[in-house]
Amino acid sequence: MDTIDPGAVDLNPPVTTRTVALERVFDLSGPQAHEIWRAMHLIATNGSVQGLSGAAVELARDLNHFLQAWKAVAEKALVHERNTTKRKG
Repeated sequence: MDTIDPGAVDLNPPVTTRTVALERVFDLSGPQAHEIWRAMHLIATNGSVQGLSGAAVELARDLNHFLQAWKAVAEKALVHERNTTKRKG
């Protein structure tokens, strides 16, 4: 019988389900979503996340596993970017 080494499994992951991931995204402000989207993009392309907040990078890594969360973060980030650009222009 196969057994799982308890030390090999994170029994308390920060984001465990798609629902929890989407709830976390829902609670983000526009600027937060934008920073997390930048971190997600950099992680996906093996870029450097130096200069971004540790919390944003950690959440980006957690959310990276959920496509719907990725999309929701991207949509929030784009809305924030559009609103910011309109105010400047």
